[in-house]
Amino acid sequence: MEHKHKPIPPVVHTLGRFFTGFDENDVVGLLERHGLQPIRDQEVEIDSETLEAKAWGKPCITERAFFKMLGARKVHAIDINGYEGASIVCDLCVPIPDEMANVADFIVGGSTLDNVFDPAQYLRNIARMLRPTARLFEINHANNHARPYVILPAPWFFDYFVANRFADCRVYAVEFSESAHAFRMEYFVNPEQQPGFGLLDNFDGDDTTTIATVVFAGKGQDPTWSRSPIQDAWRNRRAVVEYAEQLKIIASSSRPDWLLRKSDTMPRSPNQSPPNRYRYVGHF
Repeated sequence: MEHKHKPIPPVVHTLGRFFTGFDENDVVGLLERHGLQPIRDQEVEIDSETLEAKAWGKPCITERAFFKMLGARKVHAIDINGYEGASIVCDLCVPIPDEMANVADFIVGGSTLDNVFDPAQYLRNIARMLRPTARLFEINHANNHARPYVILPAPWFFDYFVANRFADCRVYAVEFSESAHAFRMEYFVNPEQQPGFGLLDNFDGDDTTTIATVVFAGKGQDPTWSRSPIQDAWRNRRAVVEYAEQLKIIASSSRPDWLLRKSDTMPRSPNQSPPNRYRYVGHF
């Protein structure tokens, strides 16, 4: 769905090696169901390196093969060490070297940030790696159901991208129960916003089911990467004004909701109302 919104660039960077769980026919069917013609101009690579693939019991394709079927020509994996065949070995809990700045057009993080000790430094590093107008996709655990190292709520991500002048950001909470129920974090420009008022809420949930936060973020032409946001209730008047101005830019983005299937009749499980400022957008 992201590829349909804006095509995946020729070079993709992943944070860690990904286990797909798909064989070639799975991916072909998935793409064709969404009106995409898979690119099959080379032999499909089978995963023999990730720990999950070794225990899976049937052949599955690599993440490199998956992105190449969407048109990417190269896929570079970044990891803390080379145990699963990462092409770039780097500790993202410390500042990246200058030569790694402005090198990436599309970065995909799949439950990597929730496994690091210093998540703020990680996010600064990733933002610094992105070129102007580049994109980031992140999915991370948002509760303790799956034993994450750190748990980060949706507003933590969103405020960082606003503070650092990103042009686009969408944040979702996904609750994996009978289906994967998705809720989009609602944000709006409030002309009456004053210091001490709250804008964004955390997504409430317990540990009986997995909850994840999904983030799409896109750089503008003049982003930063080093600014630390201030939580909404503690901003002074100047910070409130600056936040509102950048929020207007993000709110004007044309990025669509990314769900594969939508249903307004599928009940949330467990049976609770969505938290304030999160809108149920369907399941997949």
